[in-house]
Order: sequence, then structure tokens, then C-alpha cells
Amino acid sequence: MKGDIYIDTDLVGHADLKIIDQSMGAIGGWLIPNPLYERYRQRIQDLYKVQGIACSQDLNFKVMIGYITLEPAGGVGITDAAAFDEIYVEVAGLNLQLVGIENL
Repeated sequence: MKGDIYIDTDLVGHADLKIIDQSMGAIGGWLIPNPLYERYRQRIQDLYKVQGIACSQDLNFKVMIGYITLEPAGGVGITDAAAFDEIYVEVAGLNLQLVGIENL
């Protein structure tokens, strides 16, 4: 399921989200960043160095699936290590049935 990834009001990329832990209401996928992501890359990589992930307490991450803005109890996190090309997005604490993604 395609999710649009935002920081504040900036659309920074997309991810093909899949359930990664159904019991925790967690979905995740690889971020395909767009050019706006570059505004935030250094900050996200710095947070990765300190705490292993940049989370929605650090930056105002939002994930939208279609016209639905997800409201995860556990927040949104982005893992972007400078040593690797891949960027991973995870969303935790969703009621998967409520948002209609219980069968991904």
C-alpha cells in the first residue's frame, strides 16, 4: 500500500508500506525520497547517529494513505544512516482494522 510521507507540510517521498508486526499495529517500508527530502536528510541522519532513528517527537512526520492521515499511537520513525543508501519508514501503534490495512 502506497503511503505519502510528509515532514510538516512538505511531501518528502513515498513508501510501499506493509505490515511488519500485526500485534503492534506496525507497518513499514522503504522510502523513495523526492528532492524535498534533502532539506531534512542531515537532521535525520544526525538523529540516527544519536538515537538510532528519527521519530515524530523530533520532526513532524505524517503518513497519508490516499486521503487518510494515519494517527499512530507509537508515532512515525525514519531510519537513514549515511553509510547506506536505503531509508526505512515505520509507523507503530495503528488500529489496522480501523484504517483498513489489516490484510497487507
